[in-house]
Amino acid sequence: MPDKNLKQIIIRLIKWILIALILYFIYRQISAQWEQVKEYDWTINWIYFVLSIIILQIGLFYKSYLWSRVLACFGTHLPPMRAFKVAYLSNLGRYVPGKIVQFAGIMYLARKEGVREDVAVSSFALTQLFDTPAGIIAVFLYYFLLGTSYDKISNYLPLTIVLGAVSILGIAVIMVPALLERTLNLMLRVIRKPALEFKLEKKIGFGFLFLYFIAWNIFGFSFYLFLQAVAEVPVNYFAEACFIYTAAYLIGYWALFAPGGIGVREGVMGALLYEVGGVIKSVAYTVGLAARLWFFIGEITITFLALMVRSRE
Repeated sequence: MPDKNLKQIIIRLIKWILIALILYFIYRQISAQWEQVKEYDWTINWIYFVLSIIILQIGLFYKSYLWSRVLACFGTHLPPMRAFKVAYLSNLGRYVPGKIVQFAGIMYLARKEGVREDVAVSSFALTQLFDTPAGIIAVFLYYFLLGTSYDKISNYLPLTIVLGAVSILGIAVIMVPALLERTLNLMLRVIRKPALEFKLEKKIGFGFLFLYFIAWNIFGFSFYLFLQAVAEVPVNYFAEACFIYTAAYLIGYWALFAPGGIGVREGVMGALLYEVGGVIKSVAYTVGLAARLWFFIGEITITFLALMVRSRE
């Protein structure tokens, strides 16, 4: 038992060291050109900022609605508002390293709403099979629309290959219903839950993939408005905003050592704003940090809204 506890402590320590190193890297990028940061015309367009928060919250609610539709595929009805409550109260578990707390939160809150634990976990896993490939498709689509030169993203080639493989694998699973059922039941076996009989028609699967692609565009638009509020970027910056936000969010989300993608998302966002978006390097990393605060404001406000939703009687 002591050895096990020591191992857990070491793993947690390594995770926080990695996060600290990433945050230190961001600090170095900003401090090295601090004069440029100070001289930058930092003004906030509050109309754009408020609009960006509103669109961000629309996107968050839309994703919880999609989860309620995925639940319906398991024969479970959960009204959109209660799905919204479960999704965003359990979502706070993202800020703990790994995904275990988030899974546990979903199971607990969904059970209170009358959703079986195995269905809650399976539906959450299924949303990831739609959400992540849809985001990767958006990244590649906007990359090609931007006509970004290879030199600008050559450092990300290994990651690009991994993202492409994940996207292809996700689509393959959606295309083969039997493989999808086996994948979900394998996850249930890991957490010691009974297997489910589940069939999803391919056209419904691709329909969900498209709906999640729309979700990424909503978030990209909210980020575009945020950039218009705080940075000097062109009006025709939508494709860049969608590409940068989606890539940074996905990488941060799946960096399991970083709770809520802290450090990773900001670092990737700063790098892409500079390398792809053409923003001054030090300013790009500062905006990446500011984007964390912006997203946190959106999450906190929508969490308060979720708390106001009445649970099942």
